[in-house]
Amino acid sequence: MNYLLGIDAGTTSMKGMLINEHGEKICHASENYSLTTRGKYEVEIDAGSYWEAFKRVLNNIVSISKINPGNIVSIAVTSQGETLVCVDRNGEPCGKQ
Repeated sequence: MNYLLGIDAGTTSMKGMLINEHGEKICHASENYSLTTRGKYEVEIDAGSYWEAFKRVLNNIVSISKINPGNIVSIAVTSQGETLVCVDRNGEPCGKQ
């Protein structure tokens, strides 16, 4: 059977949900991360935290569901509108790490 993975890189946590090809929910997982607030209108997160949270969510979903990860045929990712991660020429995040 084929599966679809939805990921939401939210403000305070990374959430994931796995569904099968019939649209039935198989499982979900989430991982919190910390934000740094500087002033009234500036919030920052270590870009590596997004990646680490994504990997933990994916590993948890595969572990909970006991599926073959090769059967995940599609991944959809959403995020809040103001998210921006600048990277250098090697694809490494710039700024706080």
